Amino acid sequence: MSAASPSDAGDDPARDGVVARLAAVYAGVVLSSTAATIATAADGSNAFRVLALAVVALGVGTVSGLFLSRRVSPLSKRLGRSRRRRIGAFLPAVPFAAVGLAAGLGRLPEVTGVVALLSGVAITVVTLVLTAAATTRYVDTVVGEPHATCRWTPPRRPVLDAVLLVLWVLLAGINALGGDGLWAVVWAGLGVLWVVSGLVEGRLRSPGTGVEPELRVHDVGLVERRPYTATLVRWDDVDHARLREGELVLERGLFDVRFDRDDLEDPDAVLAASERFVDRIG
Repeated sequence: MSAASPSDAGDDPARDGVVARLAAVYAGVVLSSTAATIATAADGSNAFRVLALAVVALGVGTVSGLFLSRRVSPLSKRLGRSRRRRIGAFLPAVPFAAVGLAAGLGRLPEVTGVVALLSGVAITVVTLVLTAAATTRYVDTVVGEPHATCRWTPPRRPVLDAVLLVLWVLLAGINALGGDGLWAVVWAGLGVLWVVSGLVEGRLRSPGTGVEPELRVHDVGLVERRPYTATLVRWDDVDHARLREGELVLERGLFDVRFDRDDLEDPDAVLAASERFVDRIG
């Protein structure tokens, strides 16, 4: 366990601006996806018209989203502090998955299903990035200076990640060559989502980028700092902190937070600091 290190600056309009721009892209992608899917269902034979409509909708949605996001001050706090809002941000992808399923069952043309599934993947990817950025920004604004930090290695499964990515690429390629566009998009989309979620969770990391993963003990809670993102476990939500069966466990009802002892530089010190804050609040 090392001495306290400075926390990331809480008052940083530039970083709030990043979240606002991501929200604008999100709005643009949702509107563009909706326009492209509807246009394809109406006249899938005119690819140029569909593409032109999608591009125009992307521009309109992005500009409108940027305007609206700047009126919600700051958006990072409203979205980052609410799990319900973050989950709700994924809901626009659901109708596109339903359209893709309908196409797979033969109720809609395959091209409509392909466009819908591509749209759903795009929306999900943008939402993952947006919600992770908003959560990280929110954490930085509420925690202040850490009392202490501890090196931490986020759980990684490099062999499994590699096997799954190769498998999904092969399946996407086989289905594409076989003329099954729907399944090609499904497998390719799973691969893309796996990579993006791996970056968000810290399983994957581009060499030389991001920050060193740490657990940071603050007055309000324990921060899990990953290379590109951060999340906060509030002490108010923790009932007990203990070492159990080779894990550091923060008990909080159905949603326990667990860290393998081997992934922590000094699990006993983290436990002592955590227990102090949990006992103080309890």
